[in-house]
Amino acid sequence: MRFTKLLGFKLFLIIAGVMFVGTVIFSAVTVNWHSEQYMKNTTQNVARVSDVIKRSMHYSMLLNRREDIKHIIRTVGNEPGIEAVRIYNKRGEITFSSSEEDVGKTVLFSNNACRACHATETTLVLPASSDLTRIFSSETGNRIIGMITPIKNDPSCSSADCHAHPATQTVLGILDVTMPLNELDASLVELKQSQYTNAIILAATIMLFAGEDNGIGILGLF
Repeated sequence: MRFTKLLGFKLFLIIAGVMFVGTVIFSAVTVNWHSEQYMKNTTQNVARVSDVIKRSMHYSMLLNRREDIKHIIRTVGNEPGIEAVRIYNKRGEITFSSSEEDVGKTVLFSNNACRACHATETTLVLPASSDLTRIFSSETGNRIIGMITPIKNDPSCSSADCHAHPATQTVLGILDVTMPLNELDASLVELKQSQYTNAIILAATIMLFAGEDNGIGILGLF
C-alpha cells in the first residue's frame, strides 16, 4: 500500500491545511488589530500636540503678539518627532511656520491640508472630525501623518481689538501639525515579522504532534 493512501496521512494533510489557513487568518487579524491600535495612539498624540500648541498661542493671538506666536511654533516644531508646524490663513497663505522659508508661500485649495475646511476658494467651514487627519508620503518616501486644527472665530477673538473679522466668520485659519511615521512603520514591520514567525513555529509544532498521533512522524515522511 502506498504511503500517500494511508488514512493517517490524509488526515494529517487535512489538519495541516486547516492549521495553515487558520494561522494565516489569525496572524492577519492580529497584525491588523495592532496596526489600528498603533495608528489610533499616534493620531491621539498628534491631536494632543495640536491642542497644546493652539492653547499656548491663544492669549498671544488675542493680543496680536506675533513674535510670541512665532517663537511657540518654532520651539515646538523643532522638537524630536515633529515634522512641521504651520498656520494657514483663509487664503491658503502660510503665515507662521516652524520652517522660516515656508512663511509667505501659498498652497492650492486642493491641497490635503486645505480642502477639508474649504467649501470654496473664499469660504471656510468647520470640517468633520474624520477629515482632520491625513497620511501622505514625503519627498524622501517616508510616511507622514498630518492633523489640521481649525482656529475658530470665538467670541473672544471676534471682539478683540486686533481682529477685524465679523462674528459670522466661523474659521479664521488652520493649524497644521505633521509628524513622521518612521518609528510606527518600523514597529509594524517588527510586529509582522514576529507575529508570522511565531505563527509558523506554532503551526509546525502542532502539525508535528498531529502527525505523531496519526502514526506519521517526520521521519516517516521519507
